[in-house]
Amino acid sequence: MKTIILSVLLLFSSNLFADDAVQKVAQYSVAKWDSKHFELFDFYGKIANKPVKIEYSYGKEGEQHIPLVHLGESKVDGQPAFKVKFPNGYRLTIIPQKDLSLIIKDEKGKYKKHFTWMYEGPVDGVGTYCSECAQDEKEAMQILVDDFLGIKARMQHGSLEWL
Repeated sequence: MKTIILSVLLLFSSNLFADDAVQKVAQYSVAKWDSKHFELFDFYGKIANKPVKIEYSYGKEGEQHIPLVHLGESKVDGQPAFKVKFPNGYRLTIIPQKDLSLIIKDEKGKYKKHFTWMYEGPVDGVGTYCSECAQDEKEAMQILVDDFLGIKARMQHGSLEWL
């Protein structure tokens, strides 16, 4: 009986710690944070029992937030990519680049922008540290490769190489 109780307690405590794990986020933006043209994509990777999550923000300081749906893998001119969908049905294709940036475009060619990894944390000692944020563009791209593309890739001399 003691063994069963101990096993149940061990299982319960491991589930508690799994839920406390940090879900990492890769952030990619275009334009300056305080610009009305600012756009941000947050890609939250898989962890424990939490699914991937994608959020689009725009406007000065990203005040407007829209949850997106991950539609799965795709290819653009033979290059790995994945698609997302807005609540209104609008779809975008996310195309990781070898220089660790993203090209994000729609199917009709009306929207096409080049997004780069966004650092979120203290600058010159001012600001708050973001423990869930990818700490560099390599870690951010690895989140996308592992959790959104479902393909094998590696970092080679500071660029992305598909396997």
